[in-house]
Order: sequence, then C-alpha cells, then structure tokens
Amino acid sequence: MKKTKKTKMKVLHRILHQAGRYQYLLTCSQPMTLRIISDIDQKSITKPWDMLAIVANSCGYAIRFNAEKLKRSEASLSLSILAQCLLNGEVLHNGRHNGRPPIPKAADLTVPKYLERALFSGFYRNTPKYNLILNKSCRFIDTSFSESGIHTHGHIWKLRKVIDTCNWPVQDAWVDVPHGKLELIQRKRLTYMAKWLEGERYGSLADSIRDYLSRDTKLAGVSEVADVIERGDSLALGCLWDTSSPERYSPYMAVFICDDRGGYDNDGEAFAFTASRPEDASSDKFDLNDLDRHVSFEVAMEGKVQGQNRLVPTLRIIRWLPGMCFFRGVHREEVVFPWPSDLKGIVA
Repeated sequence: MKKTKKTKMKVLHRILHQAGRYQYLLTCSQPMTLRIISDIDQKSITKPWDMLAIVANSCGYAIRFNAEKLKRSEASLSLSILAQCLLNGEVLHNGRHNGRPPIPKAADLTVPKYLERALFSGFYRNTPKYNLILNKSCRFIDTSFSESGIHTHGHIWKLRKVIDTCNWPVQDAWVDVPHGKLELIQRKRLTYMAKWLEGERYGSLADSIRDYLSRDTKLAGVSEVADVIERGDSLALGCLWDTSSPERYSPYMAVFICDDRGGYDNDGEAFAFTASRPEDASSDKFDLNDLDRHVSFEVAMEGKVQGQNRLVPTLRIIRWLPGMCFFRGVHREEVVFPWPSDLKGIVA
C-alpha cells in the first residue's frame, strides 16, 4: 500500500520524537522545555511524582521541589510541575495574543499542553543560526510569585533614538589585529558603529562597545546587532530608566534591533526589559544544574504593584528584542510580569 505524504510525515515525526532530536522537532524560536516536558509526560512513569525530578534534571533546573513532601501534603502534581518551571525562570507569554489562538483555560489542559500554548516561543525569530541550547538559557532570574504575577529582577530601558544603518559603508572600519569570537566582518561593523556613536556625541556607549571589542567576552545580542548593520536595518538606542526618578537623565547605554514598525523616537513611549546572569563555576554557591541566563524583551508598562519593599512596575511582553546593553555597577530593579488571564483564578 502506497503511503500518502501525510502518513509519511507522521512516521517521520514519530521517529524524530523517539530519537529526541529537538533541533528538528522545534523551530529555532521555541524553548526546549516544551518538548522535554511533553516527552516525559508521554513516557510510562510508574511513580508520577518522579516527574518533578526528571523534569528538573532534563531542563537543568537549580531550584527543585521535594516530591515526597508535596505528595504527603496532597498538593497538585500538575501545579507543582508548573510552579517548578516558573521558579526556574521559564517565561509565560503574558502579552496580547496578536494573532495567536486563544489559550483554553489552564484547568482544562494538561501541564505539557498548557505550556505548549502559554510559554513564550518567539526567541531569535529572525536569527535562525541560534540554536535551541541558547533558547534554553532564555529564562528570568531571581523569580518569586505573588497574586500579582511573577516577580523577577533586571534592567528597564527607555527606547528613544532610531539609527538608520542603510547608508553606512559596506566595508565598515579598519581592524588592526582581528581576534576573539566575532567574525572579522562583524568586528568591523561594530567598530564603525562605535566611531559613528562617538561622532554623534554618545561617548559612553561608544566607549563601552570599544571596551567589549578589546575583550570580546560573551555578550548576548552582539552578533545580531552586527548582522543588522550588514542588512542596513534600523537600530534603537536605549537608556536606563529609573522607576523612582523617570525624568532623571541617563546616557544611551544599549542598542536594540528595531523591527519594521520603528517609531521609538516619536512621542510614544517604548521600553525594553533585560536581565542576565552568567554562569559562574568559580563560585562556592555554583550549582552544576544552573545555566547562563538572559532575556531581552520589548515590554508594555501597565502601572505598579507592591513588590518586596516598595511599589514596582508591571510589564507585559510584546516581543523578543535582541540587542547589546551595558550596565556595569547598576543594580537590578524588581519588576512584576502579571499572570496570563487564564491563570488568574488558579494562582489567586
């Protein structure tokens, strides 16, 4: 009997599923957590509460729940798995649907099905060369819960001036001694950008970029910014936004990738939220299960709610916003990402 194209695709998907080849099963914008938890859920586990430890091991979670204690207290296994995911920094998309299908009520779905619909899955949408391992590191840091939402820490940036790179020279700037992880052409583009920024009197940002190029340490978003310059697309400059003194002057210290909407330098306000925490194996508190972490989102600000010690801003995710930012010596701010509407009745 001749197999139809649809049947062949089902067979191929089953083979890949059994092989666990996530790079073929997921798009480059999706987190690996989706498939990992789905795979575990479909396996025959004789002790269901073992899923907590299996998920933690597979996803590299540093925060782990005591399954036996939760079981004795008659806690919900599904909610325990969800809470463990979120406390380890997994990101729920709490923004507008923007064409995405409405999410059914969380109570009507299994945890894998809910996470498949609710986890943010727009990482590196326009940069397919970034792999799923990198997406695995796209997690919040220092998370906690309240009825208001997920509390985390990072930096808020106000996006203002837009740079049009389409008229920048093709060969960019001369580089005397190429070195480091960046490709030569990427280093040239960033060197020219630093020169251009200095000419526009944005010396603090120009110096920070030059300092990065001299050390070529790991910094999320650098390659993407260089590739944007190659395409002649636009970049947006951002300055740190102080929630306690929003009118206080702050120099540009970040470069983000614009999309075709642009308009960051008009009368409307646009903001970004970034957070990063490098893996530090030299620390006495280092956990082998922990990962490098970084997030970079364009966000909408909705107001303020009570944080640990004061009122803190509430943010809703608009989209992933790659870029490079510099904040040495600037403390992280507490923010709250409100719960998606389908979870409000469960967590309240």
